[in-house]
Amino acid sequence: MVSDGPVSRWNGVDYAAGDERALQSVLLMRSGSGAFAARSGRRPGGADATVSGLTVTVPADAGVIYDASLGGGPWLWALPIPKPMTLDARPAAGTSRRDLIVARIYDVPGDRRELAIETIKGDPGPEPSPKPIPDLSTLLFDITVPSSGALNIVASKTRTVAAGGILPVSTTSERNALPSPHVGLAVWNEQTGALEIYAGGGAWRRHVVGDASWTDMVVGAAYTAGNAFNSYNPASRLVDGEVTLSGGVRINNGNLAIDNVPVRLVEAHRPIRRIFLDAVGSGTARVRLRIEPADHPDDAGRVMLHANPSSATSWVNFDGLTFRKS
Repeated sequence: MVSDGPVSRWNGVDYAAGDERALQSVLLMRSGSGAFAARSGRRPGGADATVSGLTVTVPADAGVIYDASLGGGPWLWALPIPKPMTLDARPAAGTSRRDLIVARIYDVPGDRRELAIETIKGDPGPEPSPKPIPDLSTLLFDITVPSSGALNIVASKTRTVAAGGILPVSTTSERNALPSPHVGLAVWNEQTGALEIYAGGGAWRRHVVGDASWTDMVVGAAYTAGNAFNSYNPASRLVDGEVTLSGGVRINNGNLAIDNVPVRLVEAHRPIRRIFLDAVGSGTARVRLRIEPADHPDDAGRVMLHANPSSATSWVNFDGLTFRKS
């Protein structure tokens, strides 16, 4: 009988390298729609490169390289000992250069089969850009080489994990760009400081935990807080994914203005989408508050006066207001 595919592993059966790579894909994070697709990158937690003059020492490391155009499985690679690499001479005065250090797989039958830690030298200029990395490679370090002074070394943020592992991503944009994420994929979003899980249909849900401790909100310079905790000192707490507010804000002279930003929630208590809450203001005026989401570029976590349909108000009471983070 002829097997429908490779199985790991039968004694006395010869395996092609491509079959081995296909089998390895079951243990790696999927990336893309290919049957054996895997995410390229370094393992999380790798050491930084060190530098002395123009010599950059790449630390011992390991990772994955996958090339979708080849249609097979991924390559696993490991650099067992640190490797010093001397960059070319500095560029002329007034210019700099972007050099890349990559891990590259050569797999050419009868010619070259090896792992190479290589430098991709950039072209000098006043605002240089790096050259593209070659096929079958993954970026390790992006190095700006100035005409004088210290090198600026930035480690690649493209990381990879085992299947079911929690993937670190640098930004929400990087998270949103993940190709074909599966339902249940978990990432640690370094921009929001939160564990986020893919729920399908383009939606991500924060996994939130908390305790019953009250945490003071940050009060804007134009506002003052009273002495009694439940009167004006604005605070919030997080319990089982639900945020509760207390206290309030007031202004000493005049009235609160629509779209003003009196307070900001601490990062751990910020919602993943914009929230609207109805509250009470001075003279029992009904006011509406707007809480900006954690990924808002400027006003993340701000509690703002959104509407004041009854009358002007000099203060707003937060007591009893609650919302779900996700």
